[in-house]
Amino acid sequence: MINASFAKRCNLEINVMDLQGRSIYSENVSDVSVLTKNVVLNDVTQGIYLLKLTSDSGKVLTKKIVVD
Repeated sequence: MINASFAKRCNLEINVMDLQGRSIYSENVSDVSVLTKNVVLNDVTQGIYLLKLTSDSGKVLTKKIVVD
């Protein structure tokens, strides 16, 4: 589950990548100030992945996630 809030409304790109930088999930969301999103990763191998949120203003938030 992704929960994030922003000071003003923005467009976001959501990416989940493996540790080699390969994208395994990508989605664009428009005009949000609060994001609550359930990302289903049923078909991926157990391990550590990176969640990257990129706003249209160029701000980037990266978090480590564990799939078990």
